[in-house]
Amino acid sequence: TEKTEQFYVAVKGQGLDAELGKKDNPIDFCIDPSSLDGSSISSVPKFLFEGKINSANCCITEPFDGTITVKESELEIKSLEVQLVRVETFEGKTNATEVQNIQVADGDVIRNLEIPLYMLFPIVYSSPTMKHKDFKIEFQVNIIVIFLNGYQLTESFEIN
Repeated sequence: TEKTEQFYVAVKGQGLDAELGKKDNPIDFCIDPSSLDGSSISSVPKFLFEGKINSANCCITEPFDGTITVKESELEIKSLEVQLVRVETFEGKTNATEVQNIQVADGDVIRNLEIPLYMLFPIVYSSPTMKHKDFKIEFQVNIIVIFLNGYQLTESFEIN
């Protein structure tokens, strides 16, 4: 009987952008009708979400974190979610795959309440960003707002 074993190698600082090193790369964001693509602002209900991603320069062994605050929303909110997506590019074709999705709030969120965003990277399904002349493996984080009427907003952030 043949026996096989799996093991993972963890390298301290794995996944950090080599040019930035351990330096944080914070991102402040604001999601409102003017930030939407392909919509007439006059037909969109009023909403305003503000937040901060503590660093888009991520170490795979440390959590992704930040905050989001619902400042205003005419529509009732069903949930707020954080989604990790792997984006693979090979031979000019790009394929995006959801790695994980975490619900950070359920129901119509209290306005002006700072909600923490916190996500651990799944070691088996994620890796440091890798760019080669023939292929790329990159990651992005989506902040998703799902409204009770079924409409959904997605704001994407590239992470290293």
